[in-house]
Amino acid sequence: MRGFLIKLAVGVAGLVLLVKYGSIDLGVLAKAADRPGLLLLAFACILATVPIAAWRWWLLLRGLNFTLTLAWSINATFISLFFHTFLPGAHGGDLVRLALAYRSVGGSLSHLTFSLPVDRLSGLVALLLLGVLMLPGLPSAYATQLEWAVATFFVVGAAGLIIAVKSGDCSVNLVGRLPKPVGPALARIAKELLTALRAYWSQPGRLFAALVVSVVQYILILLALFSLGHAMGFTQLSWIGYGIAGAWSTIANSLPLTPGGIGVGEAAFARVAVALTHPTADVRYGTVFLAMRVLTVIIGIVGILPWLLNRTDLRSGIDAIKSKPSESRSLPVTE
Repeated sequence: MRGFLIKLAVGVAGLVLLVKYGSIDLGVLAKAADRPGLLLLAFACILATVPIAAWRWWLLLRGLNFTLTLAWSINATFISLFFHTFLPGAHGGDLVRLALAYRSVGGSLSHLTFSLPVDRLSGLVALLLLGVLMLPGLPSAYATQLEWAVATFFVVGAAGLIIAVKSGDCSVNLVGRLPKPVGPALARIAKELLTALRAYWSQPGRLFAALVVSVVQYILILLALFSLGHAMGFTQLSWIGYGIAGAWSTIANSLPLTPGGIGVGEAAFARVAVALTHPTADVRYGTVFLAMRVLTVIIGIVGILPWLLNRTDLRSGIDAIKSKPSESRSLPVTE
């Protein structure tokens, strides 16, 4: 909890500084209501990303032979969004999804756990691909640095996956030699995770489908940013510029520096947008990303209804996970 409060303080301080130095203008934020059509379009795009994200996770769950329904996945995703938005210090959104899934299937905790980082990784890869496609539109000083960063990510990631798939059994055996009861418990978890990894590795079509779903999700987010920017009168930035600023600010927003990327996404969007326009251009572009954050918070309220209907299952799932300390160490608890 202390770590969350520190991150929250950093995020709020960042927003205050952005307002003070003109990257965010709350007066301009209110102007979005003057163009309700564009505001409604942005709202619809952001709302649509929730069932799309749920669809991606559902595809990945089915890849591990879990027969949960798409409707169940949408329900769980809205609940996790509610927790992520309003109760981030209580339980991370990933832990909420995991607890609901564990309660529904009654087992295979490690397999369920593995589906969540793969879900997040597919989203990150989709964002990076969109960012790479837009690198030619960035100033060379930025593009060169980002090209190296993205290339390193893909090379290291691909090498790590190949090594894990090919030599995972050796790693499991080495872990199993640790003193009891830690060694055998960790070996069992590692073996289950390796089985899940190989299950996905043998289904490239499913992974590609998850990647395509992620691309569609983030295209909708970029469209929402474009609509919000034009609703507030930020028309100097081209639609390509909105795509570039939106892609890279969304990547920055996903970094675990502050809760939900508060202040980080706004600062990144403003910086990239100004770099893509004239040096004397309007610097208040951070307001666009803040507007999207506000709409996301409003959409998060939708999750309160499924949470109220499923709060008993959620509590039971969390208690069941906590009763498995050896496996809980590997759980993706995010704030």
